[in-house]
Amino acid sequence: MRAETPVKLKVIIPVLLVLALLAGLGSYLGWMAFDADRVMKADISRLQSEEYQAVFLSMFPNQNYAEEDFAVFRGLTTVRTDGQPKSGKQLAEYMEAVFRADKGIKNIYLGIDPMKYRLSENKEEARQELQRYLLPYLTAHPDITYEILLPYPSLAYWNGLTDEKAEQVLDQYRIMSELLTQQPNASVYFAGGQEWLIANPGNYENSLLVNAGVSQKIMLYTFCDHNLRLTQDDYNAVFDSLRDWLQGGQIYTPAGKDESGRAVIFFGDSIIGNYAGSLSIPGVVQGFSGAAVYNCGFGGIGAAQGVDDEVTFQEILDAFLGGAPSLLPEDAQAYKGIQEFLRDGTEGQKISFVISFGLNDFFEGHPVESKEAYDIASYTGSLRKAVARLREAYPNADILLLTPSKSTLFENGTLVQGEEGGVLMDYVEAVLSLSKELSVPCINIYKEMGTDKENYEAYLADGCHFNEMGRYLFGSRLVEEFAEWQD
Repeated sequence: MRAETPVKLKVIIPVLLVLALLAGLGSYLGWMAFDADRVMKADISRLQSEEYQAVFLSMFPNQNYAEEDFAVFRGLTTVRTDGQPKSGKQLAEYMEAVFRADKGIKNIYLGIDPMKYRLSENKEEARQELQRYLLPYLTAHPDITYEILLPYPSLAYWNGLTDEKAEQVLDQYRIMSELLTQQPNASVYFAGGQEWLIANPGNYENSLLVNAGVSQKIMLYTFCDHNLRLTQDDYNAVFDSLRDWLQGGQIYTPAGKDESGRAVIFFGDSIIGNYAGSLSIPGVVQGFSGAAVYNCGFGGIGAAQGVDDEVTFQEILDAFLGGAPSLLPEDAQAYKGIQEFLRDGTEGQKISFVISFGLNDFFEGHPVESKEAYDIASYTGSLRKAVARLREAYPNADILLLTPSKSTLFENGTLVQGEEGGVLMDYVEAVLSLSKELSVPCINIYKEMGTDKENYEAYLADGCHFNEMGRYLFGSRLVEEFAEWQD
């Protein structure tokens, strides 16, 4: 028979367990404080010992911003510190270290988190907090340019807040923006109102930390191109708009499903191949669906084989189906995509192919049709042959055809290029017809993306390539398409 635990021990044991947990928590917090202190000391050592022309200090995660990018794009040797000051006072300690080092710098990049200042609806209290720990550095060093980046939390972060709490956070942003935009040597930027940024979970490693590719894009848009800048006249409208989007559920996210068992291989021109990572069309698909994506796009080519093409679509298929990426230039996205596909393998995965060509076929005047069904010098002939080759190699795979998208070039696609070419709509209709002939699903991107000569600047970076928002909507449409398929 098991002996019963004495009453006193029944009381003491839980107490001891609680004490042990508290002791462990205390040790953990102590270690965290020690680690933060160690990082700060290392940062200050760099600021004192290295030669640099600018610094990047941030109260929120900035480790995916590359110092090399500041040298390449801004021409400035820049120290990006690793520590994340937890208060205005601690950020001031970093600033003191910069000025004690006396490197004669001209630029200070600051990632400022308004939530780490004791701001409130009482703007006088807010001014006192900033006047004590931040504004004195701006006014004391008028020759230094301060470029201030506010945090850009993910949509998941905002969705985790109540409307009341979200409004409180935005109020902090407003107060900070009002005071800092008054400073003549400060520029304040906010990227967090960009739908393509905050809505795509693939852009974020956590709710505040974006990946390296996105970090570079934000840097280019703000510190380099000086877009997304807040002014005294517009900062309220920016945050009001974000609030309305959040509370009204107006930020578009695709109705997808878990596709983690699917591998999607993309073939296409520069619309696909000129972009990588989470900001590419394949990257958007991966971010929302969890599918493994392989970008085998190649800029500058059409589906049809051109006379002067360095690489053709059929040669990319040779490299893919033969497992021989070395047939392609090593710096090509298609080379990288095939390498990744071979490395990962396809065991247990549903294979899907996306084929997206047409704009270059129109631009180069490639013939739309040919008397020979599989003539790779024609648009439909090359597409028809590609589908046949993929079906033979992967009989259980899905294949999705995409029409070319709209372009404002050549009179919105109405000027025929070359003696054998057609207008852009001819290539669109050819894909739709081929889809029926081959019983292959097709998305009419020309129609469904909704771009026209009035609104194209909202979706196109130029006359044909999609910008971040355009690629976000394009990839989202594919996510919704896959969700409708019955596997």
